[in-house]
Amino acid sequence: MTVLEIRLDDEIAKAAERVAAARGETLEQMLARMAEETARKQDRKALVARLRQIGDEAKAEVGPITWTRDDLYER
Repeated sequence: MTVLEIRLDDEIAKAAERVAAARGETLEQMLARMAEETARKQDRKALVARLRQIGDEAKAEVGPITWTRDDLYER
């Protein structure tokens, strides 16, 4: 696990500690959670972009839709 050291203005640090405490976390826990959420969000964005690219590059052709939803559920 990586250990980071950050410098914050005293007033900002105290305000952030109050926010973290209100959430039942330490400031360190809150910052670690926020960093993880940000990284995961970026990973999802990259995945979505890649899937769109694959779709754009696909050579498959889709014909017209000739069925209805009711057709799919007929027994």
